[in-house]
Amino acid sequence: MNTTPAGLEPHTPAAGEQPRTDGATPHTRVSDRPNPLYDPLVTKPVDAKAWVIRIVLGLVMSAALGVGTWSIYTLLTEVFGTPEAVAVLGCGLFDVSAIFFALLGQSYATTTDSGLAPRLAMLTMVCTSSWVNWKHAQLENWGTVGGVIFASAPIIAELAFEMWHRFEHRATLRALGRVAQTLPVLGKWAWIAHPIRSRKTIDAHIRAALTEHEAVAQLREETATERAATILGGATVTVERVPATAPQSAPNRIPLPVTGRPVLDSRGAWERPAVAGVTNAPATERRGVEERGVTPTLQSARAERGGGATADATTGATEAYSESVPADATPAAQSAPRHATNSSAVAPTAKKPDATEATGRQAAKDAILSLYRRNGRRPLESEMVTELKRIRAKHTSRQYAGKLRAELETENPSLAALGTENVRVLTGTDG
Repeated sequence: MNTTPAGLEPHTPAAGEQPRTDGATPHTRVSDRPNPLYDPLVTKPVDAKAWVIRIVLGLVMSAALGVGTWSIYTLLTEVFGTPEAVAVLGCGLFDVSAIFFALLGQSYATTTDSGLAPRLAMLTMVCTSSWVNWKHAQLENWGTVGGVIFASAPIIAELAFEMWHRFEHRATLRALGRVAQTLPVLGKWAWIAHPIRSRKTIDAHIRAALTEHEAVAQLREETATERAATILGGATVTVERVPATAPQSAPNRIPLPVTGRPVLDSRGAWERPAVAGVTNAPATERRGVEERGVTPTLQSARAERGGGATADATTGATEAYSESVPADATPAAQSAPRHATNSSAVAPTAKKPDATEATGRQAAKDAILSLYRRNGRRPLESEMVTELKRIRAKHTSRQYAGKLRAELETENPSLAALGTENVRVLTGTDG
């Protein structure tokens, strides 16, 4: 919202001046905004239920590891008669390997990968450990009940880990937006009373999802085509596209008249260059218009749209502006618009003092005068200081620049006509 008082021009920030950011929040900058895809994976909230699930899973895995380790240790020492050191190292042959593959599969659970390889390896180790435990129970003559108790321990651990892995993996995919949205629930009475209409409603939701994904795919295809053309060094890459169902008509561009920036002539008076296609423009030299390449096609385009209305509107705007210009201003200044609408107008600029020339008071005044002619307005103090530094003047303070500007406006009243537009009401200073 613009809070500049009526009748005054808003302050234009100079080069290097930081703009105001009223109402800024900690997430105003793009780099500070939260990432909805990555942040949930890094900064998860503390969930007591999730920790309880992990603790119970650890207990189940520890029980399976304990039963399997004791069974293999007993077989190695009592049945096969292996040394104690070998039995200690070999007791966790299958169960410790299963725990390792389980931890590796846990790392895959929080990613988009399924981790099928470590899960299959863990299943192999669990099945082998379960078979060894069953055989141990048979060798000890513990019967079917003992065999089931010993063999079920690693199987229960495998099932618990698999259920936990599926839950974590699904939650990760849902946080990343990789889980498809569910279809709407219409209810059994809707299907009973209106089966055909319910089916059409479900089909409409499916088609809407497909249309959305198709639009995203087309955008990715265009981006990939541009990247491929850039990589190939500008080579033409053709892509076949499916025609749209309804052709879209591009909006017609309406040619607008080109206006020029008010410039200063050699006498210091304001002039407005002639505009092609406007019959009521002053008959001055068409400086800047021909250099911008304005062609007579603008006149034909205006004639088709009704050039008379445009000319009358332009005439009324010129008369309204002439009434708002002070009476002591020169006639050339009265015909100049207050706000320049084309910054590319070519204006006759004075000779800018070079660093090798004299950098005295007169050179500084010439530099500030060149700012008047180049910008078409009263220069700010910051702009004058920058220009004085560019020509390596002896003094570059704001007070010195303001004093030179006051002398120039005293010598040339046409420059002082716009002197109050760049002054703030509250501070009384500009720049």
